[in-house]
Amino acid sequence: ESATSPLPISWELDKLKEPTKDNLTRHNTANSGLQFLDIPLGDDLKIRDLQLENQFVLFEAFSKLTGYLLPSQFPIGLLNETLGGKQPLHFWVLQILKWEIPVVVWIIFWAMLALCFPLGVLVSLCCSPDGDGNCGETKGRWTETTLSSLLYLLLILLLCPLALILASNEQIAKTIGQSPALAALLYGDIGRFIRNSHMQISFVATSSTDIALEAIRQDLEDIGRYVGAPYQQQLCKETGLDRALIGLEDLKAETARVSSIVSDLLAASDSAKRAGDTLQDEMQEIARQLVSIQQQCDAKDRALCFAVQFPGYDTTIALENVSGQGHSGGFRRKTFRKN
Repeated sequence: ESATSPLPISWELDKLKEPTKDNLTRHNTANSGLQFLDIPLGDDLKIRDLQLENQFVLFEAFSKLTGYLLPSQFPIGLLNETLGGKQPLHFWVLQILKWEIPVVVWIIFWAMLALCFPLGVLVSLCCSPDGDGNCGETKGRWTETTLSSLLYLLLILLLCPLALILASNEQIAKTIGQSPALAALLYGDIGRFIRNSHMQISFVATSSTDIALEAIRQDLEDIGRYVGAPYQQQLCKETGLDRALIGLEDLKAETARVSSIVSDLLAASDSAKRAGDTLQDEMQEIARQLVSIQQQCDAKDRALCFAVQFPGYDTTIALENVSGQGHSGGFRRKTFRKN
């Protein structure tokens, strides 16, 4: 059931992301000092419960003996030099003996052991009488002992392989009988391994990224304290920038005040100019009326009418230097930019 149904990975990852004392690793990086979470192991593999590595294989000893006697790899370089014919024959014979020395020693050992039994039988059969009259009895006893020992040895050599073959067949049959269950267990372990790998990769990718991003965010928040404050203090100490900034603030306030006064002056100048224009229009109207009166005067009153000189009533107010478009417009633009 556990091999077919998927595991709820999301809530396990959310639970494992919590920085508790149990799942925090003690390995810190030397430069950043970041502390990452331990990778969860996930579900245990069921195949470990079988302990297959502890099972004894009957022909394992023969396999190890064969692996020890035979060379681990074929001497291709020696074969190429042999085909090239660059060395004499006795050199290659010595090289082959050196290469196959375990096999040669093994063959010589069993050849000597195989020759010892027939020689023992021949010695026992061909023993000469020692002169005490017991040669026949001694000869028969040694012959019987030698033959019985040889028979027992042959029986052991014959029965041991048969017993090993039967035991191996039984072990193979038992293993074949357990193969469906082992296959199902193996498929289940493959599924568990894939889910564990997915969970571990997701955990490492998410938790490590979150920790690194949180550390970066914290460093960026503290960058003014780490970087800005020392440089600012040193710069203010060498250049007096802090006093200059305070002076600029005062200058800004005074400039704003002067700008306000000048703006009021410009507004007053515009009002005065409009009033002057209105007054000039009224003076012109008075002048026209005086001209009209002079034209209507009688001859006897003409001297009195011409006594009034209307050109002197012109009104001149010089506000162009204050309220001109060039000066006032530039000042307004500068004031707007400073504000």
